[in-house]
Amino acid sequence: MTLSRASRTRRRYPSHVIALITVTVMSLVACTGGPSPSAGETEVQAPTDWPAELPFDRGVGPVALGYVAGGVSYVLLESGEQYLVPGDLRRGGRASLSPEGRWLLLGDTLYDTENGRTTTVALAAAPRSWSPNGRWLLTECSSEGTGSRQQRLDATAGSTIDVAGLPSEDDGVCGADAVLDDGNVITAVLPAGSGPVREVSLRVLNPQTGGVVREIDVDLTSILQTEESVAGWHGLLGLLVGPDGELFLRVIGGVDRQTIGVVIAADDGRPVRRVDVPAEGGWVPVAIDDEGIVIVHGDDGNGAQISVVDPDGAIHRRHHLPPGAQLMLVPGGVITI
Repeated sequence: MTLSRASRTRRRYPSHVIALITVTVMSLVACTGGPSPSAGETEVQAPTDWPAELPFDRGVGPVALGYVAGGVSYVLLESGEQYLVPGDLRRGGRASLSPEGRWLLLGDTLYDTENGRTTTVALAAAPRSWSPNGRWLLTECSSEGTGSRQQRLDATAGSTIDVAGLPSEDDGVCGADAVLDDGNVITAVLPAGSGPVREVSLRVLNPQTGGVVREIDVDLTSILQTEESVAGWHGLLGLLVGPDGELFLRVIGGVDRQTIGVVIAADDGRPVRRVDVPAEGGWVPVAIDDEGIVIVHGDDGNGAQISVVDPDGAIHRRHHLPPGAQLMLVPGGVITI
C-alpha cells in the first residue's frame, strides 16, 4: 500500500520585478559545500509603502510564505504580491500554511486563499503537521484538563475531531506525529532502553477509532552511523510526510553534523537516502514538497533563508529574507527557529 500523491502543480516564481519583490540572479560561482546559486532565488524585501490588508471577501491565490518585519506581519503570494496580515503571526504559535499554499490558519480563523472565505475553527493546541494534499491538519497535544488531547482538522469542512486513544505505555503521552492524505495518522513505537535509535515501528492509525491500519517497520542500521539517532528523550525528533509516498525522519548525532535526516519509503519503511546540508550548520528541515526537503536557516545577521534539498542531494536556494525579518510561514511546514 502506498500513499497517494498530492495533486499540485510545480511552483513557478516570476523572473521579472513584480510589486515589492526583487528576483536576483545569483552569481555562477558556487561556494563549496553551500547551497548552489539559483537564478530563481527570490530576495524578499519588506514593503516601503503600506500594502493592502489581506482581503476576506475575495481570493488572492496561493501564499508562498509569511514573515514579520518591524513588528508588522506580511504574506508573500506566489504571484509576487504582498499583503498585511491582521494581528501578529508570532502570537501563540497558531499560524500555519498548508502545503499547496491554499489554507492559511490565523489563530482560530481558517482563511481560504482561493475564494477569501473564512471559517472559525476551535483548536485546543498549535499546529503540528499537514497532510501533503493540504486537507488535514494535525495539532500538537493540549494539556488542558486531565490527560492529553490532540485534534485533526478537516480544512475543507472546517471541522475537527479528537484523535482517538493512541497506543502507549504511558497514558499521558499524546503520540501522533503526522497525518496522511487519507486522514489516518502516524505514531511511533520506539525500542526500549537508552542510546541511539536506528530502528522504529511506525503505526498508521484510524484517528476516529484508534485502530491500527498497518505498521511500517523501519531499520536504518544500514544507512545511519552508530552514533546517529532518529529519536530523543521525547520520541521522534521529527517526521515529515511527502507527496510522493516518502517519509522523512530527522536525525541527530552525526560526527560531521551535516546529516539532518533520512528519507524512507512509506509503504515498507526501506531507507532511500540520507539528507545532508551545508557544513556551517543551522539548517532545519520543515517540510517535503515535490522538489525535495525544504530547509530553513534562521537570521544570523544576513537574513533568514529557505532552500530545498533535491533527491540528488543538490541544494537550491528558494527565498532570502532581509536581515531582521522573522520567517513565520512556509507551505506545509511548522517553523521552530
